[in-house]
Amino acid sequence: MKKWIAAAVVVVLVLAAAVWYKAGSAPAVVETPETAATPAPTATPAPTPEPAPAATPVNADSPDYEFDVYVETYKYDNV
Repeated sequence: MKKWIAAAVVVVLVLAAAVWYKAGSAPAVVETPETAATPAPTATPAPTPEPAPAATPVNADSPDYEFDVYVETYKYDNV
């Protein structure tokens, strides 16, 4: 007898879930003055292209230039 009751409960739950799914599980959204005044989203702007890399200086292979680049990078990376 308990198996029949359990089976009936399962059937009722499955039917209730099907009806709930068909009806739409989310409750209806009520339009409030706050949501009505919200402007529609706009299209995202196109990303700006990155600037072309600067020309390599003439002394780029010298140790002094590499040290200067390291110092400048270190200054801004470790703020």
